Amino acid sequence: MSVLARTVNPKLVFTWHYQNRSYDVRADGSYMVSGVSPCHLLNAGSQLSWGGMIFDRSAGDAANVSGHWLSSAQDEDVLLRDDGTYVWHTIGELPDAIGEWSLSGSDIMTWELRATVTTNQNQITFDAVFGNSETGTYALSDMDKTLTISFSGLSITYTRP
Repeated sequence: MSVLARTVNPKLVFTWHYQNRSYDVRADGSYMVSGVSPCHLLNAGSQLSWGGMIFDRSAGDAANVSGHWLSSAQDEDVLLRDDGTYVWHTIGELPDAIGEWSLSGSDIMTWELRATVTTNQNQITFDAVFGNSETGTYALSDMDKTLTISFSGLSITYTRP
């Protein structure tokens, strides 16, 4: 999965951690947010229980989690592709969410595209998928293992091993 290439300081291209979540800044400017939710195939693979929701299968092999799923409320549908990418559509509300997924035991691990990032010297711009663009500043410290991003007086500090 790729977005239009952006100019990103290569020192930011890493998986960062903040408040028990992981955030991936990629060389193409993708800003991905991780998620983990339990999942189970039900009723011989015709339904999927995932993160507290029940989905009915619209298409796909009943033996696999990949496929096209429609929420039991019929207001969300998810296409989990065999290549590890997904599209999540919420009817009438938000733009489609796109990302990557994989199975880890009985959990679905996801990386969802939340923004594209561009840097210029110490400035960073986030073009949010579900919101507006914001420009702030960033600083690296602790031998580039700590990243602090500041927007309008609010600072967030990410760390990496």
